[in-house]
Amino acid sequence: MRDETKVFLVDDDAGIRKGLGAALSSAGLRVEAFASAEEFLTSYDGDAPGCLLLDLRLDGMSGMQLLEQLRHMGGLLPVIVISGHGDIRSAVESMKLGAVEFLQKPLDHQLLLKTIAAALDQVHRRRESMFRTENAKDRLASLTAREREILDMLIEGKSSKQIANATGLSVRTVNNHRTHLLAKTGAGNTAHLVRLAMIARADQT
Repeated sequence: MRDETKVFLVDDDAGIRKGLGAALSSAGLRVEAFASAEEFLTSYDGDAPGCLLLDLRLDGMSGMQLLEQLRHMGGLLPVIVISGHGDIRSAVESMKLGAVEFLQKPLDHQLLLKTIAAALDQVHRRRESMFRTENAKDRLASLTAREREILDMLIEGKSSKQIANATGLSVRTVNNHRTHLLAKTGAGNTAHLVRLAMIARADQT
């Protein structure tokens, strides 16, 4: 996953694109530079992992307008705003639109590298969380309505006897359902099964 990550750089200053691109590449980062927001949007794959270094003052679509566009698109791309004309208002507005950091030019390269590393770690954590959630959902997808009902009661901490009383089933039948639940989901035990269910529901809260 980390080998696929890129740092996308959008700045209309060719000198900055060249110099910053070279500095980031020498630090072992994969860099893709764009002269405009429009050029970036034309080639950007919303599922591509990485982070975006974005200048606010661009010819054509501004950096702030690109932030708004990315917000509407959704996705996991963290944005680090870089600006030679930084002010508090611009910083606040960019943060409201989802930017994770606001850095002023000339850039401190060590600070920039630390900021990029933090942004990429955020991406990886989010992607890992999404993978766990989707995996858990897939493992629960084949459950019957009765099995889901019993699973809900297990999440509430009910025993087989309590579930039997609530559903009108025998304790033996409830235990059989519990065995089938473990087999279908690949859970090693009831605690693991409950954790899977909680992970699958995490994005619904």
